[in-house]
Formats: sequence, structure tokens, C-alpha cells
Amino acid sequence: MFEYTDHSQTAYSVREQGNRFTVCSAWGRAIMACNDLASASHYASLLNEAFKAGYKSGYHDARKGQNR
Repeated sequence: MFEYTDHSQTAYSVREQGNRFTVCSAWGRAIMACNDLASASHYASLLNEAFKAGYKSGYHDARKGQNR
């Protein structure tokens, strides 16, 4: 079984399931399935970037709240 994961902290990864590639969350939930690895990897990358941006934004907002 093929499993693509970036070794940095990622929230989404690609897993091969039969002849399909599934984008899964770190919690094991299937987000979407694609016919090819390139598409699944692209979507996983986009989701990871959005996750990082949201995480950083939340962190910075929390830090601003502490400095009041």
C-alpha cells in the first residue's frame, strides 16, 4: 500500500486504496478520492497550506489577546 506523507507536521496525507488515491486527514477521515497521485497530492498540498495558514492566524490572534 502506498502512503504519501510529508515528514513535517501535516494535517492531510494521500493514501492509495485499490486503484484510487484518497486524501485523508491526520485523524483518518477521507476528504476526497482521486484517480491519480498527482491530483491527490496537489489537493493534499492545498489543504495543508490552508491548515497552516489557519493555525498560524489562530496562534497570532491568541498571542494578541494575551498582550492586552
